[in-house]
Amino acid sequence: MARRDINHTVTLPHAPTATLPDGRELSEGDEFTIHGGGRFRFKYLYQPDGSICAWGPIDSKLAKQRNFRPDRIKTIHRSKKEHPK
Repeated sequence: MARRDINHTVTLPHAPTATLPDGRELSEGDEFTIHGGGRFRFKYLYQPDGSICAWGPIDSKLAKQRNFRPDRIKTIHRSKKEHPK
């Protein structure tokens, strides 16, 4: 049997930021709400199919990595510390 390589990295075609169809931008760590419920934390944009990879629902014990179409994002929640007015 071949040895399992435990320290390998996988290079996925992804981007750390995403521009939504309406012009809004998401960057790593931004939180957003989707149509249908749930608040998620953005991880990356998977480029081959254009899906948004996120972690959540944030307030759930069943949180896990999920993928969404960009048009399902309803609200982007900005931190007051990161984006002062």
